[in-house]
Amino acid sequence: MRDLERMLDAKDMEILLNLQKNPLATLSQISQQINLSVSNTSARLKRLEQTKRIYQGVHADLNTSALELEIYDFFFSVQQKQHLIYLEEKFSRRHPYVLFRNRITGKENGLFLQFRAPQSTLELIIETATILQDKGIIEDYQYLPREPEKKALRVKSALQYWNPTKKTWDFDWTRWKESYESAKSIPPPDREISHSILKELSDLDVKLLAELSLDARKKNVEMIQDLGLKPVSGLAQKVSRRVRFLKEKAIEDYRVFLHWTSFDLYQSVAIKGNCKSAISNKIYNHLDVHNNEGERLQFPFMSLYYLMSDGFFWYVRAPPNHLSKFLDFVWGACPNFELYLFDYQTSQIYGLWAETFDSENHSWKKDHAYMVERVLEDLI
Repeated sequence: MRDLERMLDAKDMEILLNLQKNPLATLSQISQQINLSVSNTSARLKRLEQTKRIYQGVHADLNTSALELEIYDFFFSVQQKQHLIYLEEKFSRRHPYVLFRNRITGKENGLFLQFRAPQSTLELIIETATILQDKGIIEDYQYLPREPEKKALRVKSALQYWNPTKKTWDFDWTRWKESYESAKSIPPPDREISHSILKELSDLDVKLLAELSLDARKKNVEMIQDLGLKPVSGLAQKVSRRVRFLKEKAIEDYRVFLHWTSFDLYQSVAIKGNCKSAISNKIYNHLDVHNNEGERLQFPFMSLYYLMSDGFFWYVRAPPNHLSKFLDFVWGACPNFELYLFDYQTSQIYGLWAETFDSENHSWKKDHAYMVERVLEDLI
């Protein structure tokens, strides 16, 4: 019965493909594209999310430069299970700027942590990690520095390669690897730096942004209710104006989250490649479909790829039976690499904390007491 409940038909696939092309599309727009009534489209979308558990919603990637935030990635090596649980259940929930966590095995055993923190606070995160190491909670830690001038590249799952009948991914790895040879080795374009909007933000804006960061399709009336905003004249209009402003200035992109089990996306891995910049640039340009020339295939699986001073970091979520072909490509392109296995069942994404914003000073809270002492006050 479970397989029948999760079976996707042609209309389901059309809905998902349209959401990937336009994650904020209205039901009316989607229904027109797939030639179905609005009511039927709405019912199908709810089934995909609630009954079939195939579609998990749309998350917003924040415009970090406009918000004066930065992404910092760390590996925390952990030996004792109780310390790993502490990091997951207490540290990750207590730290105000944790964005993502996931257990890892391989080159390191422990936890991968991604922080979305105020600019110039890296040293406070490193100090926190050092205290955890001194107290014996972690054995070691590794910071993964991104090339600051270059934009991290996100690749969305290419649903056009999903076969809903066979429930498999049909992808021509041979052709994809062959087309890599024609990719350029030139450096990718520099990341765009947006004008800061912190001075324009209020408490309400940050609360709305926190809601949108986890559910970008959430309706304004639902956000008003969930935030417990007191109904006053003009509130709906005000919220509507601020949401439009935030979507234009504070959000960079959107990601449609697919349920892993429904698309056989059980295995997540990360590659830390040590290679010359020409190689890491070439892989970047091969993955970047917006800069691709000719008939190069789109990489099929959700990825995060960014350049480092000594190579690259590449996170991929893929079916187990495609992993060997992926690693075969990596080995051919960059033989010197480290492999990390991620446990998909223990991953967790955290939304923006509205209370981290100091509306009086129009800045994020980033003092030592807030980012270090408060986080570690109940250190085991």
